[in-house]
Amino acid sequence: MTSKIEVMLASPPDRDELVAQLFATNEGQWGEVFRDEDQYVVEIYGSASPWKFTLDELIQALEKARAGLDHRFSDR
Repeated sequence: MTSKIEVMLASPPDRDELVAQLFATNEGQWGEVFRDEDQYVVEIYGSASPWKFTLDELIQALEKARAGLDHRFSDR
């Protein structure tokens, strides 16, 4: 079974603005979404330094992944 993504708005001491903290059910925090100048940034933890993408980049990549997999598996 996959984990569910939970979102909690927070005001961490190291940030000037609110962030949306991302959690996996029973797994802990795995990232954040925050505003940086004129765009939203997604920061994903898990390596020596966090991966950072704009929210739009991540959404586009996920939509492309879904479309490619939908196309691939619709042929079966």
